[in-house]
Amino acid sequence: MRTYEGCSVLIFEIDSDRELGTDVVNVYNSGSQYIELQNLSVTGEIPEDTHCRLLILQAPVPMEYRAKVVKDGTSFLFMLYKGMEKENRMTPRYGVDTQAQIEHFVCSEGKLHYLCEPIPVSVINVSQGGVRIMARPEMVSIGDRFQFNLQLSGGKKILYAQVVNSLDKGGDVTEYGCRLITLNGGDIDA
Repeated sequence: MRTYEGCSVLIFEIDSDRELGTDVVNVYNSGSQYIELQNLSVTGEIPEDTHCRLLILQAPVPMEYRAKVVKDGTSFLFMLYKGMEKENRMTPRYGVDTQAQIEHFVCSEGKLHYLCEPIPVSVINVSQGGVRIMARPEMVSIGDRFQFNLQLSGGKKILYAQVVNSLDKGGDVTEYGCRLITLNGGDIDA
């Protein structure tokens, strides 16, 4: 589950790069989709019901949201728009709708696991240096490395990846962000 508590945040006007303020996230409520800022350093006025952009400086990728300001005493609440999440990326992601299979597996503790059967995964998107897959939660963990076979229109492609983040989608589905690696574990460009 994603959390932004303790991350720095920059607040901008909705349609410009004019900065309105900075702070550190005190509370992030993923269910209600809001963040609370208690020590907001404001460079101008931020009236209630203002719409703005938030850039949350979390590792490894900063996240950008659109939000509506709601004042709560001395705190500011920013109601995040659902479905307006956008990553600040150097290279674009390309949505794909294909299946892949994890063939060989090395868990985060460095132990090699031999698979009796390949683990099926859905591929959500690919980028120059990574891939986002969807699988059952118990299948892989952050830090795991694996080889997987990706079926594309040009044929089967064998890739090596390491899980760097996960996002619980509820139920039996978890999304995993993976960086593509070489056989010795270094980053590659696809």
